[in-house]
Amino acid sequence: MIYRFEELEIDMREMVVRLGGESLPLKPRPFALLGYLVENRDRIVSKTEIMDAVWDGRAVSDAALTTAVRDIRRAIGDENSTDSLIRTFYGRGLRFMALDDADVTQIVTEPAVESRTRPSTVAILPLDFLSSDLESKLVAESVADSVIAQTSKFGLIRVLARNSAFSLHGQGLTVKDIGERLTADYIVEGSLRQLSTGARITTQLIEVASETHVWTDSFDLSSFHLYDGQEDIATTIATSVITLIYEHECKRAQARAFDDLTAWEAYCLGYAAVCTLDHRKQDEAVRMLERAIELEPTFTEAYATLAYAYCVQYRAIRGSPEESTLTGRMSPHRLKALQLAQRAIALDARIPFAWVALARCLEALGEIDNAISAAQKALRINRNLGWAHILLGRCYLLKNQPDNALEAFERGERTSPQDSLRLVIICGKALAYILLDQHEKAVAASRLAQLMPNAGLMAHLGEVCALGHLGEKDAAAEAILRARIPEPEFGPDLVDQEYPMPDPVARRKIMKGLRLAGLMETPEMGNA
Repeated sequence: MIYRFEELEIDMREMVVRLGGESLPLKPRPFALLGYLVENRDRIVSKTEIMDAVWDGRAVSDAALTTAVRDIRRAIGDENSTDSLIRTFYGRGLRFMALDDADVTQIVTEPAVESRTRPSTVAILPLDFLSSDLESKLVAESVADSVIAQTSKFGLIRVLARNSAFSLHGQGLTVKDIGERLTADYIVEGSLRQLSTGARITTQLIEVASETHVWTDSFDLSSFHLYDGQEDIATTIATSVITLIYEHECKRAQARAFDDLTAWEAYCLGYAAVCTLDHRKQDEAVRMLERAIELEPTFTEAYATLAYAYCVQYRAIRGSPEESTLTGRMSPHRLKALQLAQRAIALDARIPFAWVALARCLEALGEIDNAISAAQKALRINRNLGWAHILLGRCYLLKNQPDNALEAFERGERTSPQDSLRLVIICGKALAYILLDQHEKAVAASRLAQLMPNAGLMAHLGEVCALGHLGEKDAAAEAILRARIPEPEFGPDLVDQEYPMPDPVARRKIMKGLRLAGLMETPEMGNA
């Protein structure tokens, strides 16, 4: 759908805004806000509705909304107008001010999305150095080198070699020219500018076909020596680029019919569903990933991601006839997941996510030491793989090693842009704080987790348990009521079922906190 209002054109499919035919730089979140306001131009849209629609229900500050509105106004030249297109109604919300519906032209476009038969290719260019000194030039190239090295370790997304990417830099070519010459789908470019206190790096990810920005961000190097801190910045850029390319490819694939999907497109849709870590979305993940494997039987990443999907899905089928087996035997669901992970490693043991999938399977089977070894193998291939750090943290919790768990979760936090992974990290940190008797920190972490999408049992466990240890019975009773909104059966038995703690000391501490909060185990469970 394309909306036109005078010279303003909003292309919802291509996610681009044009004014007088020229594309305007607008980040994804302000674009989503603008599109939502135009779609609902017949009324005032409240802040609560905007947060649900544009920020997926996450609790964000008023400043975030104000910034998004300011970015829209700045992009469309609406900043100083007394008759603003984006009108604020104080205490009520925002509205896109078309005089009447006839002022806005709607053009329905066919989803002419070109199929992608291969994984995406990205070219990472050296930063433009906006100063003449040699150190800036060396740092600009060094950052790009580091981003290339780190991005290439994730596998699947193709990263062009340094010499190929650098060869066209500084020749005054457009993004489309560079993309066509290098056969790249995405370009990463940016600049380094010296400041009085250090330097600022600005970088952006651009899709070649549409010549639109997918992402942009800036980072400050405050050290006297510019080389200090650049590795952390390169890590953030690399992990963001990989995550955002997958997200963008997923949006492209959503415009195509299931039977028309290529293996790569089906994989992107399946991977996106797995990344939610929501067991209710894993049926769709399995469907897409099985389709990818059907189309490309040696698709290593598809096998690994499908194994992970089965592990997430397992929660939904516990106790069902499918899961029930003879005593002492592995359930068919877990056996299938393990076989898929092993198949992925047999196809290509250099793919780090294959080892992550194996680690997840082994953790589910209670083979914690072997799961730790598999996660460490993944990190030897790619030290910035957030999934592996998070699995290490979970395993260390199960072994009652909270200090090691916190270290792993904090590394995962630095390398995991996805919100769903941040939820797992924050919940894990809350449990680690409980095991360390840092109960106030556990309450704070748990309450933060509850603000995130898909917050369930684990987001509430830390708060209830910690408040029990703190002796705050009234607050604990309120926390239990909140926990039973997403999980009506919240209590020790469900915690033992969903997150069994094999270490007896750790289990006793968790169960004691729940008991002090006013929750009791069944006799059978308590004696187990």
